[in-house]
Amino acid sequence: MRQTIKRWEFQGLGGLWEAPGRGKKRTWQEEDWQVVEECLGQNRRYSARQLSQKLFEERQIELGAEQIRRLLKKRGGVGNVSATVRL
Repeated sequence: MRQTIKRWEFQGLGGLWEAPGRGKKRTWQEEDWQVVEECLGQNRRYSARQLSQKLFEERQIELGAEQIRRLLKKRGGVGNVSATVRL
């Protein structure tokens, strides 16, 4: 609280906004996501949990099933991402 007041006094309104670079950094890269897209490009159904396991096995990236679902929705969603993902 004290730091917030000090930032307000010295920097004005701009001192109240969070500095860039705050928060948790993502653990995956764009190349990692290509593995998921390749899986979805095959004519096979994958659950979000299966995609999560495949990503860990092939790229050693730990993303949970819920994270996979959220990323798929952000990227335009494919099918019913809450249950099974399919192209």
